[in-house]
Amino acid sequence: MYCKYCGKPIDEGTMRCRICGRPVGPLEGGNGFWDLAEGKSPAAQTAEAQAAANDAAMKKLQDELDQLRKRTEELPAQKRSALPILAGLLGLLALAMGVFALFHLQVITGRLQALDRRVTEQSAAIAAQQATEPPQETAPPEESQGGFAAESKWKGLY
Repeated sequence: MYCKYCGKPIDEGTMRCRICGRPVGPLEGGNGFWDLAEGKSPAAQTAEAQAAANDAAMKKLQDELDQLRKRTEELPAQKRSALPILAGLLGLLALAMGVFALFHLQVITGRLQALDRRVTEQSAAIAAQQATEPPQETAPPEESQGGFAAESKWKGLY
């Protein structure tokens, strides 16, 4: 950067020129006559200034990122607790048991319904058979003196 009054080079960020002592402020369009003498148009000077500002900002951001990475690496690694993993596994186990029980409940319900249908069909078949056949008379039990009908069969055995 050059002083717009005397044309001597000045350092970035200084408030006054070291040679002429005049205040140095930000110039729009570059350093006036001296940049035009070097063949730089105001648009080119603005683009160069913007590129330099962008480069400086990128360097600053990169430095901050590097510092954050170093701090992150220096932090102690957190130990993973087994409690969340154990809770997750127990949850999965409970879910699997629920699905298993529901499946078997459906299977058992289906078997009970099939058994109920068979019993109903057999009851209907027996009722139909009894309706078509005359009732059978049963013989009265043998009477004996001891009150047991089968006592006469055992007399000779003891």
